[in-house]
Amino acid sequence: MQQKAKEFFRGKGRQQNPEYQRLSQDLKNIRRRIKYQKEKYGKQFPGRENLIQQVYNKRKLMLQIPASLDKDESFKRLHYIRYADDSAPRTRKRSFKVLEAIG
Repeated sequence: MQQKAKEFFRGKGRQQNPEYQRLSQDLKNIRRRIKYQKEKYGKQFPGRENLIQQVYNKRKLMLQIPASLDKDESFKRLHYIRYADDSAPRTRKRSFKVLEAIG
């Protein structure tokens, strides 16, 4: 079974969700802007509340979006579990391929 699982493995990891990645980069840029403004004007600088609200909103959006793509065909894993009921693959087509390969 371990040999079959190794043959089934594909890819090193799931691809990142492009929307999540964009939000992450936006958040990083806003935080960098806050740091720069803080160094330039001190702790209370003009527009601080607006930037902090943007950080809050971006984080809230990021928590609602998955960080990686669920339907990534370039990444596959198969894990053996003793009882067949517990190890059903996600798709019916894939489960028949696995059953044919095993038995």
